[in-house]
Amino acid sequence: MKKFIALILLVVPLICSAQERKTLFLNNGNKVSGEIVSESPTAVVIKTDSGDVRSYSRIEIRKIANSPDEVIPAVKDQSAYVDYSDKETGFWAAAEVGAGVAFDVVPGYGAPARFPIEIDLSAGYRFNPYIQVGGGVGVVPMIGGARHYYPFPNLDGEYVQKSPVYVPIFLCARGVMINPRSRSLVPYWSFNGGYAINGGAYLSPTVGLRIGSLERHHFLVGLSYVGLVGTDLISPIDEIFSTSTHAFMLKVGYQF
Repeated sequence: MKKFIALILLVVPLICSAQERKTLFLNNGNKVSGEIVSESPTAVVIKTDSGDVRSYSRIEIRKIANSPDEVIPAVKDQSAYVDYSDKETGFWAAAEVGAGVAFDVVPGYGAPARFPIEIDLSAGYRFNPYIQVGGGVGVVPMIGGARHYYPFPNLDGEYVQKSPVYVPIFLCARGVMINPRSRSLVPYWSFNGGYAINGGAYLSPTVGLRIGSLERHHFLVGLSYVGLVGTDLISPIDEIFSTSTHAFMLKVGYQF
């Protein structure tokens, strides 16, 4: 009986302390009260009174207190704190690189394989976590595989086979598929559409994962389709035909 009472006296304080309310005093002057869900050397996860579960980086937290009424002394000459992780609107920019395999669909000539590399730079405005729009420019060199003849002969009057380099200029839209709050892995989508120099109409949808817990800085990994339609080519026997190019690529990037 004495051992049972001693066990109860030991367990009850632990349960109470686990459910004890805490208040996070943030560097931006805000206070967040609730139950601490978990702590790590870099972040604190708290369940607020409204039921929301939020994650805060340690650099955002000035102090963890037992009461929201606790007085925190002001720091003289402290610069204003900007909470970038809470900013869900504003300007954005991204750089992405991709590589994969492409096929030219040419009537009467089959579909020879090529290997594209794509480098894109884009920027725009974010309206909310789920939608951001903008524009960009890229370069897509094609490596090997294709019977691609440019419409101008060399000095000897011969049509020369070359691997083309496309330069897409596009409008873009992108966003995430679920609420990104307190998540370091978030599925995202994007769509680029425009015109590619040397390649005709250009479109490229992508789906993938956004990696990173901060709203403004994260890595991107995705699978993309790239379509180029309406390129007029000339064969060695002066035959003019139109081709379309279809590519599947793995893309990686960084957005801020």
